[in-house]
Amino acid sequence: MLRQLKILLLASLCSWYGMMTFHEAGHVIVAWSSGAEIVEVSIPLLGFSHTVVKNDPNPLWTAWAGALGGAGVALFVLLVTVRFPRRARHIVLYMAGFSLVANGLYLTVGLLYRAGDCEVLLRLGAEPSQLLLFGLTSTGMGLICWHRMGDVRTFFLPDAVVSEEEMVKKDG
Repeated sequence: MLRQLKILLLASLCSWYGMMTFHEAGHVIVAWSSGAEIVEVSIPLLGFSHTVVKNDPNPLWTAWAGALGGAGVALFVLLVTVRFPRRARHIVLYMAGFSLVANGLYLTVGLLYRAGDCEVLLRLGAEPSQLLLFGLTSTGMGLICWHRMGDVRTFFLPDAVVSEEEMVKKDG
C-alpha cells in the first residue's frame, strides 16, 4: 500500500505540472496562431501558472484555449493509450482525470470568485452558463476516468488480478 501511495503522490505531482503545461500551451498556441505577442509564460514550482499576451486580436478564444487545451490534451492522450498495459493505462487515466477535474473546477469555482481565466472570460463576453457547462462536463468526465480505474487500492498494481481477500491481507 505504501508503494501505491508513493506512485499516487508522484502521479499527482506529474498531473499538476502536466495540467498547467497543457493549459498554458492552449493559451500560447491560440494566441500565437492569431498573431498575438506572447509576453510571458510562467509555470512556477509553487503556485499557479499564467500566460501574458499582448495585441491579441482574439482574446476570447485565447482565454478559452487554456481550459479547452488542458481538457483536450487529456482526452487525446486517453484515446492514444486505450491499448496500453493496465498499470500504464491507469497512470494515464489518473493524469487525464486530474487534468479534466482541475480545468473543470477552475472554471466552475472561478465563477464564484471571478478570478483568473474566469474573470477574463466573463469580461470578454462569455456567459456564466458556458463556463458552468464546460466546468461541470469536464469535471464529470474526469471523475468518470477515475471511476474507471476501480478500487483505489488497485490503482497502480500490475496486470495481475488482486482478489478482495488478498487486499484485506495486505491491509491487515
